[in-house]
Amino acid sequence: DTATTEIYTLSLHDALPISAPVLYGGAAPDFVAGVLQVNVTIPPGVTGTVPIQLNVGTFSTPAGLMVTIH
Repeated sequence: DTATTEIYTLSLHDALPISAPVLYGGAAPDFVAGVLQVNVTIPPGVTGTVPIQLNVGTFSTPAGLMVTIH
């Protein structure tokens, strides 16, 4: 499996959408086939509970997903 970050984008929507750089997107090691792992760098200053959206190619996660960042 070769992972590429080119098709993965992640946005954190606080006041304005913020892009988080994707470091890795691909198969999750030691899990069953089909489990996806995405490693991102959260930009400085992003804290609290914020909406999150992951795009893989033309597909997006459903609206309403939240992540808490400490």
